[in-house]
Amino acid sequence: MVTNLIEEGKIKCDPYFPSGDSEAENEIIVPGNFHIRLESKRQENEFLVVRILSVHNLSTGQIRRITHYHGEGWPDRGVPDENSTEFLISFIKDLIK
Repeated sequence: MVTNLIEEGKIKCDPYFPSGDSEAENEIIVPGNFHIRLESKRQENEFLVVRILSVHNLSTGQIRRITHYHGEGWPDRGVPDENSTEFLISFIKDLIK
């Protein structure tokens, strides 16, 4: 995800994952019978937050663990500066693993 939820006072994306910004924000139930729980959150650098989420389908009982990459430092209506190029390349390589 390369956008923030709110940029320049405008909603850019509805929260579909628990932010983990406080203890109360570690779990979320979304329409369609899904329960999403934050297992861990780490700030990789000034650009990237990595969250490990547990997604539970309440209808089937299936649970999946996913890694959520959130590029919080991606500028609104722009691209990261040249200092972020090396990071972006390593990020893409990490996704390919």
